[in-house]
Amino acid sequence: MRALVFGGTVEGRSIIEKLLSLGADVTACVATEYGTKMLREQDGLSIRSGRLGPEEIRELLKETSPDLLVDATHPYSQNVSENILAALQGSAIPYLRVERELDEKQNYEHTARFFDTMGEAVTYLNQTADKILLTTGSKELETYTSIRDYTARCVLRTLPSEKVLADCLKHGFQKENLILKQGPFTVEENVSALQQTGCRILVTRNSGRAGGFEEKAEACRITGAELVVIGTPKIRRIPQNGKKMDLKEALEYLDRWSGSEE
Repeated sequence: MRALVFGGTVEGRSIIEKLLSLGADVTACVATEYGTKMLREQDGLSIRSGRLGPEEIRELLKETSPDLLVDATHPYSQNVSENILAALQGSAIPYLRVERELDEKQNYEHTARFFDTMGEAVTYLNQTADKILLTTGSKELETYTSIRDYTARCVLRTLPSEKVLADCLKHGFQKENLILKQGPFTVEENVSALQQTGCRILVTRNSGRAGGFEEKAEACRITGAELVVIGTPKIRRIPQNGKKMDLKEALEYLDRWSGSEE
């Protein structure tokens, strides 16, 4: 059994561990070097780091000849899923999309502000004066610089890496306004971050339970901070020979899949 798994997410790591326990040879594709460090090296596991376009994925499919491709990428890494589907066109390789359970907007509509894009959120944030804890990652650095008085008002919490640190400093963020830590974070850690930085606004994506969204929302409720949420991912396309499941369903499916391959 050979499997190709995309995603250094919590779900991706669970899928990889499951496949290895079933005796499969697994090639894991993660976007960053940090994602590589989150995977434990072991027999049967080959790790590829870096962002791949459709043609590169096609070459990888030829090289690894997987019996199953698992897309366990982040809910907001939709472009990666589109590249995978483009590479699979004309292929008979089974596709499994592992969907993270996202919290429904109506659960927070009375206590949070929702925006479709980060740009729309920035327009709103420029009407406020409080300090802001940004928890949507470093990909939006250029957009963050449009926030009024961002060097003084914005505290950015993002992944710990030398490249991220250099990019943040390059864009004008002060080192004392950077929290370089790996999440997800507990309610207590989120409360502490808000209180220690003096931030009264927290900006997040609705990244689901595995991404710590509920813990951020609860921390805002406890501290009275405002919760600003960036949109909901579009529904991903699924190919004709594909399946879409949550993590629990996917792990159960892999047991059946491994049995059918014996």
